Amino acid sequence: MTHKHKMHEWTEERSKRFIKSVENKIEKRYVPFAKEIYNFMKQFHINEDSRILDIGCGPGFLLFELQNLTPDIEIVGVDSSELMIETASKKAKEKKIRKFEFKKGDAENLPIVDNSFGVITCFNSLHDFRDIQRSIEESFRVLRKTGILVLQDRSGTYPKWKFISVVFRIGLRNAWRYFKTRHSWLDPKVVEKWMIEAGFQILILKKKEHYIIVGKK
Repeated sequence: MTHKHKMHEWTEERSKRFIKSVENKIEKRYVPFAKEIYNFMKQFHINEDSRILDIGCGPGFLLFELQNLTPDIEIVGVDSSELMIETASKKAKEKKIRKFEFKKGDAENLPIVDNSFGVITCFNSLHDFRDIQRSIEESFRVLRKTGILVLQDRSGTYPKWKFISVVFRIGLRNAWRYFKTRHSWLDPKVVEKWMIEAGFQILILKKKEHYIIVGKK
């Protein structure tokens, strides 16, 4: 039995708001995770001329930062929003990136052939998918035998008393928005369980305000 819930619909208005909100936060939001993924690639001996897939790629900012770190890598993004895909493709051309592809599609039914990626990432999107377990199974399907899946998302086990520290860091208004959607965040131990059920071996599990899980076939 798979875990399903109502996903936020990426309307054109919501997509435009999201792109605008994160465009000026690339250094803070995407660069640190890109560096973490790059370190995992080195740690687990993933070739830098491999292919990397970002599921729920949005406007492509994470992939662009990864491409800066590994210029020979081919970047591919999948997102359910047509506007996100159009924006990512436009920005890739502006950046003169040679090896890229952005596809419209759902995490639960990836438009990707089996065993085709050395690295798969998913950044703060897993909790938003309609069928989370199915999306994990799809990630397993398209990952190469020697590849790694790197997930980062907000932790549903993050204690409410930490709200004060978040207020000091990002302000009351942003903290309220942050915790407003807390009901949809996932317990990383549950995600770990679903990954194991899909066939993954867990290599790393780090739990804080955000959790990071790295798995391989």
